[in-house]
Amino acid sequence: MDVDNLLEFSGEEPSNELTTVLNFEPDESLLANETAIIVKDKLLPYQPNYYKISLLSIKCILTLLVILLSAVSRKRDFLKVFVLLLITPIIIECALDIFTEINVSTAVFGITEQHWQYYNGNFNNVSLYKLQEQALTVYSQVFHYYTTYTVNPSIDYVPLVLYILGDFLFWTTIFYALVAFYFSHAAIQRPDEISYSHYLWTYLKFSVFPIALTFLNVMITQFELPEAVAFPTIVLIRLIGIIFILALVLQTFLSLFVFCSRRDDYTKSSPYDQIRNSKWRLLWFIVFQLLVQALNIPYIAWSALSLTADFGDLFGFELDFEKQIATEFFILHITIYMIRSIILLVLIIVLLVPYRKRFISTFCPCCRRV
Repeated sequence: MDVDNLLEFSGEEPSNELTTVLNFEPDESLLANETAIIVKDKLLPYQPNYYKISLLSIKCILTLLVILLSAVSRKRDFLKVFVLLLITPIIIECALDIFTEINVSTAVFGITEQHWQYYNGNFNNVSLYKLQEQALTVYSQVFHYYTTYTVNPSIDYVPLVLYILGDFLFWTTIFYALVAFYFSHAAIQRPDEISYSHYLWTYLKFSVFPIALTFLNVMITQFELPEAVAFPTIVLIRLIGIIFILALVLQTFLSLFVFCSRRDDYTKSSPYDQIRNSKWRLLWFIVFQLLVQALNIPYIAWSALSLTADFGDLFGFELDFEKQIATEFFILHITIYMIRSIILLVLIIVLLVPYRKRFISTFCPCCRRV
């Protein structure tokens, strides 16, 4: 059968428009479409993620080291109480990570491909106001993206618990720091009172704020609240976050003036280390806080931009900024949940004077104490 007969049998000749359709140039405007298309990664046979296991091992070793250094020192110290309360969610996080590793290794759900690119998410079509309600979804996607693990559906609560621990740790780094600064200033300005203060009880009273804010965040992400309840709650959380972080930054810089104040003879000759070395302890704690609060910059940026957008929508004026930038700040804020604990542990050992001195005296007794 020749070509002519084939053409007659099939009807009409192929149209040139088909070639045009198959060889089109992508329209850049289509890339900005708000519709998010998510293609799930192909599941692969299980293999241990040695990068995650290495990070988990480092986190567990650092946690045990901080606990050991705390146990070696028997002196009453407000920084010791600060650290022990701060690492409590980290201890639970380590235990849950170990449980996850064991469960994944015995499950039959496979893993996804290892990614080396930063995860940007697909939340550009979500309004900034609604983005807070998607926090758990963002964390779950970030968790699966970087760990490559497909968690057993019977323990799908793991991302939720890890998110709660990460959110609680985020808030405790803010509120516990305010208490630690108070005691650091008192050790210089009112040294006769600091030795008899109830450190633990003061920290526990301030624990009400992290617990309440974490509870509100979980309620927003887990339950579909009425608009009249959800909107004021989300606005309140962001306002509290911005106010207290800025107050902490202000207190950090005001501490420099406290550091420059003169010490009396009682302070210089005090038998208590937290009074005698109060100035240097305060200085190193300032450095510690500057680095810790640098991790909260994405949250401040997202909160400020999203609040501005919310008030703009509420009062009917248009704002000239890319809302995608605010979304990226929020995703970065959630991503930091996965590494904040390791960074905190390293900074505690390196920068906080009681732990650095105890570490050097324990593992390097011939070194000069600094």
